[in-house]
Parts: sequence; C-alpha cells; structure tokens
Amino acid sequence: MGNEKAGNETLLKNFIKVICVALFALSIPVQSQAAEVSTKPLIVIDPGHGGMYSGTSGYSGSTTGYYEKKANLEVSLRLRSVLQSRGYEVKMTRTTDKHFSSVSSSEDLKARTKLSNTMVAGRNDNSIFVSVHHNASSSPLSKGYETYYYNKDYLDPDYPPDPMQVKYSRESGRLAQMTHQSVINSGANSEGRGIIHNSLYVTRNAQVPSILSEVEYMSNPTAEKKVKTATFQQGIAVAIANGVDKYFKIFQVKNEQGTIIKTFTSKSEALTYAGTQKNVTVFDKRAGAIIFDNTSQDYQAYHTSVELNKRNFSTEKEAIAYAANYSNTRVVHHPTGEIKWSNYLPKKYSVLDPNQNIVEQEYQRTVAREVAESLPKATLENTETKSTLWSSVLPQSFEVRHKVKGTLKSFYDKTLAQNYAALWPGTTVYDTSTKTVTYTNPVQITPNKVSKTVSGTTRYLTAIEVSKSLYPSGFSSSKSQKTVVLATAFGYADALSAGPLAMYYDNAPILLNPVDKLNTDVLNEIKRLKSTKVVLVGGEVALSANVVNQLKKAIPTIVIERVSGETRYETNEVINSKLPKPKGIFIASGTNFPDALSATSIAVMQGWHVVLSNGTSYTDAINDQVYSKPTVIVGGKTVVSTGLEEKIKVQAGADNVTRLAGIDRYGTNAALIKHFTDTLKSPTIVVSTGTNYPDALVSSSLSGKYQAPLFIVGKSISETLRPTLTSYLKERVTSTSLYSGGVVPNAVKAEIDKLK
Repeated sequence: MGNEKAGNETLLKNFIKVICVALFALSIPVQSQAAEVSTKPLIVIDPGHGGMYSGTSGYSGSTTGYYEKKANLEVSLRLRSVLQSRGYEVKMTRTTDKHFSSVSSSEDLKARTKLSNTMVAGRNDNSIFVSVHHNASSSPLSKGYETYYYNKDYLDPDYPPDPMQVKYSRESGRLAQMTHQSVINSGANSEGRGIIHNSLYVTRNAQVPSILSEVEYMSNPTAEKKVKTATFQQGIAVAIANGVDKYFKIFQVKNEQGTIIKTFTSKSEALTYAGTQKNVTVFDKRAGAIIFDNTSQDYQAYHTSVELNKRNFSTEKEAIAYAANYSNTRVVHHPTGEIKWSNYLPKKYSVLDPNQNIVEQEYQRTVAREVAESLPKATLENTETKSTLWSSVLPQSFEVRHKVKGTLKSFYDKTLAQNYAALWPGTTVYDTSTKTVTYTNPVQITPNKVSKTVSGTTRYLTAIEVSKSLYPSGFSSSKSQKTVVLATAFGYADALSAGPLAMYYDNAPILLNPVDKLNTDVLNEIKRLKSTKVVLVGGEVALSANVVNQLKKAIPTIVIERVSGETRYETNEVINSKLPKPKGIFIASGTNFPDALSATSIAVMQGWHVVLSNGTSYTDAINDQVYSKPTVIVGGKTVVSTGLEEKIKVQAGADNVTRLAGIDRYGTNAALIKHFTDTLKSPTIVVSTGTNYPDALVSSSLSGKYQAPLFIVGKSISETLRPTLTSYLKERVTSTSLYSGGVVPNAVKAEIDKLK
C-alpha cells in the first residue's frame, strides 16, 4: 500500500476552515450558465504508485523488478478495457510508469488526487474513483482481497477529508460493498480480508464515491506468483467491473430540490412509486438519464442583465425567496408569462371598481386588462400617470378631431387625448360629455398630401434614388460619419443585416452592387455623397475583392471595411456585435426576406437588434442576445418553430416574448405595425413591394430618417394587411407616402393615398 497517510498532519481547525470556505464558495452566484455537462457514468481508475514510487517489492520484486506499481497498472488497464466494453466512460490517472511529484510520496499522493478530482469536475454525482493497489505484510502467509473506503462517522481530526467526500461517504461505502462482494463471490480472489473504513489520503480526498482495492498480498510467494498471471488479473478486473455495474444499476427517485427520497434496484418499482408522488424525477444512474419527470418548475427568476445561478422553481414562494437576495430581479410564471413579483418593476396598472377603489394592481398592462375585463364593471388605470386606459364604466368622452378627416381617435382620459392631438396639426380635443373643445393644436395648418415614388429603372438605380432622397446635396461637412453601406444586389442572405448596420453609421444610405465589379452608377453616387468610408456587407462571395480594388483605385482615400462571417447568421452576429446595446430583439427567419425586412423598419426606429435564425436551432447568438430582453418572434411556427420559441422564452422570460405573425408575409407585416402602433407617430409612411427584397432593403434608411413604418404590398393590398393599414391611416394625419421602387402598382398607390 505504501505510506498512504504521509503528509497529512492537519489540525481539526483547518478542517473546519476548509468546510467553511467550500460552503461559502458554493453560495456565490455565477454570472452565466455553465455549459451543459454529461450525466453519464464516469469511472476514474488510479493505478497506485508509479515512477520513482514503486510500492511494495513483495516477495521477489527486489530481484525480479516486478513491483507493486507494475501489478497495479496491469490490473487497471484490464479493468479499463472491461468497463469500456460495457459502455462506461473511463479515465486513468496514469497509463504508463510515471509519478506526479518528485518531492515526496505524500506530495505524489496529493498530485494524483488533485488530477483525479479535475477529471470528474462538474460530473461528481455520477462518477466514481477506484484506486488499485497490492498489499504486503511482514508475514509471508498473509493473503486475500481488501477494500478500503472513507466513513464520515469516524472523523480523524488529524486527517480531515475533502468536504465533498463527506457528502459522498455513504455512497463510498455502498461502492465498497458492491465491488468487494463481487470479487469474493466470483472466485477471482475468494480469500477476503474485509471492507475497511480508513482515512487513506486518496479515498478521503476524492470528490466522488471512492474505494481503494488491495488486490492481493505480494509478500506471499504463492499469491505473488498468481498476481503476475493474466488469468488472475483479468478475473479481478471483471469482478470489480461487475461490482461497478451493481453500484450503478439503481433508480433514484428525487424531489424537486434534487434530494434522493427513495432508491430502487427495479426500474418498474421506481416508476410505479414515482407515479404516486408529486414533483419527482426518476434518475437511471446507469444510463445517466432522467426517465421520469413530473416536476412542475413553472416559476422562473430573472435579473435585468446578469444570469442567475438558479432560475427554475416549483413554487412562487421559493422563487421569490431566492430572487429577493438580488437587486433588479423579477419572478415570472412561465406558462402564462405573468410577472408575479419584482423588486425593480412598479405595479403601475390598477384595476378599479365603479367607486374607483383599487381591486388589484399588476406589473403588466395585459394582465391587468384581463382582470378588469373579467369583472362586471371595472376600470383600468395607469397609476403613475393617473390616466384611464380601459373601462366598462366610463365612456370614451374625449375625441381627437381633425378638421378634414373627422374623428381620429377616442380616449377615456383628457390628458392622453391632448397628448395625441398635439402630434397632429389641425386637430382639437372635443369632450362629448360637456360638448366643449378642451384643447386646440396651435398648428392649425393641415399639411399638403405628398405622394412620392423613389425609384430607378434598375435595383441599383432605385437604391441610388433613395440615397439622393436621403441626402440630396450629399453628406454635409458637419456629418460625423460619411459612410455608405454596400450590399449585394443578387442575394438577400447577407443583405438582410444591412439595415441596422446602416442606422449605426448615422443612417448611411444602402447601395446595391453586383458581385464581381463596381457598378459605375454606384461609384458616382459614392463620389456625389462625398463619402469617406464604404462598409461592405458579406464576404467575397457577396462582394468580391475586385469590387474593393476598383473602389480603392477610383477613390484612393476611401476607407473600406468588410463586415462578414462564414454564413449569413455569422454575418448577422458580427453586425449585431457592433451595434449599441439593444432595447429589444427581433428573431426573424434568415431563409426568406419579408419578415426580416418588416422587422428591420421597426428595429431602426426602436433601437432593436434583428437576429436571424434558421428557425429551429437555438444558437449562442440567440442565447447571448435575448436574456431578460423584450423579444419579438417574427412569423409563424413554420418559420420559427415552437421548440425554438420555448427555448427563447426560457432565456428571455416568458413575460418578454411575443410572437407576431399573420397567415402570410403581409399579415406578419401588419401584426408588427399594429403591435408597435402606439410608438409610431410619424406623418410619413414607406411602402414597398413584398415580392422581392432590394427595394424594401434600401427602404430601411427611409424608415430611419422619417421614423416611418414600412408597409409591404403585392399587386394589390392584401386583405391580411388592409385592416391595419386602414386603421393606421385613419388615426393619423399622414401627409406623406413614399413608394420605394417602381414595382408598387399605380392602383395601389392611388388607393393608399386616398386613405390618408
């Protein structure tokens, strides 16, 4: 065995200090979720001794050179082979004749143990440690198999254990029992000298269930001869492996905190028992997998920016108790998306009874509205502004009226009506209950209606016309960023990300170019603008090196930057990494253009990011963007799957996630505009085709300049868009309609202009 107790003269107070430090470390929340680790069984085999530490020389080792270290390694290698053939993952502290410290044998023990603990880090609950040794005695008659383990009930203050071994001590005893009996019963070594608890360094400091197997006494000449044989070594390896099998072949029923409440050797019995319990799982230890789960961890805790160490809870009370330890946190009921508690959000929505008494207060307007509508008579009020948002008791007495268009919108609250009227020239607020005008917009002149088509005969020229519309005299000398964004005219993959990037560069115009050469008209527009920088979107497959070379030759002082990745999604990720911190996130399909471009026109106005997705994969880019952020999934379940939506809800918080979709691209466009309608206050709208991407792509700069939403149309106004378009124009004094591209039919333009 060698000196397994060497170097351990530690006082009890040091042991207590170790325990305290470990517990304190475990209490500190991590800043982000660790990568998922395997729960499959892992066995670390430690062939005792090695290198300059030979272990016992046995009966004849001093003359034959066959020391304990060699026997330990031979058995260990066979044990590894048997375990691997049964599907276990196996690691070894050594596979050759080596030592781990040349200072002393005690330091070697420490280094070996440290290495084994590193191997199991993060997988401790379903890993074991097996140290293989051979024994010696002053008597040549001693023989037999022994198994050592650490028993926490026999603490030796001079030899303190690792705190984690204290946790696993009972399992160490079970592992010792299983493997020892397996060896004895198999006949591999039928002479058993017992299962012994002892404070051996490697077993008491292993951070997993652990044993030390003394295979045989090499000081016995007969036993030593047997030890050297392949038959004996293989028999021991198979027997220990059989014991390991028995150890892992159990089914643990655990409660929602992960505490084992009952253990079974029969799968059917475990499942039957679990079926009678609430909020339990059944863990198949051999498979390393949960095979039954009826836990309901519907309450989730979120910080505004930092990912908490624990997120899911079975009860609201548990979740609040945990979240209350941190500032800027909230608790969300995941299935409904309802915020149940927060220490940074105000309950600013009040439900009032007919006597104006508060019935209930909520964090979210939608939740408060549902409560109010469930009552026979109620009013919904914004407590902070003291404004009425909905009522089944009060009338919408305050009408915002336009002298030409008539009533634009009605309000319960005079202040809200007045604020709305202040946006639109030529409006008044009329109180229908008193039949009086309570507010008149000081700007009484109704602006002339403007209908303007910005287009060229090609997609290149349309983009140039948009650029001229944005900057008719070129970039002013005072403009801080004289930048042009250049995207490919033949493929939307990378171009989908150009809109937010252009806004980042102070609403740079987006120009389109062929793949292989610089378009002459594009070059002339760059010169007209007096641009000092061109940013290319996408790799050389989108815009070749020849385009760059021609730019440099034509304008030697021009600064050229390429923003790209290996795929459209990586390009999108690179672009988003350049943008300011977002106020919210759009998740849109990267496999088609309409939804992403509809989202882009809103994103450039709202300061949101557009994250492209293949519709099914939950990527690091999505994970990093959406945590605790308002997130809108753009499009139906065929473009962004429900599985992906669920993962996004888990990361962002179900209260933060909304899916906006229609039955077609025009319906989705309508859903986006309707959702953000209260924030859209421009007298301008942008209209482009929904049948191709170039015109709508370059339109995002128009949306950015005029803070105007983009409506997409086909050969006619889709019936999925018409209601939203009609109500949007009815409620506003929209003076200007900009039609981007020459594809929008004249009949559609005339119909829209008539609605203004």
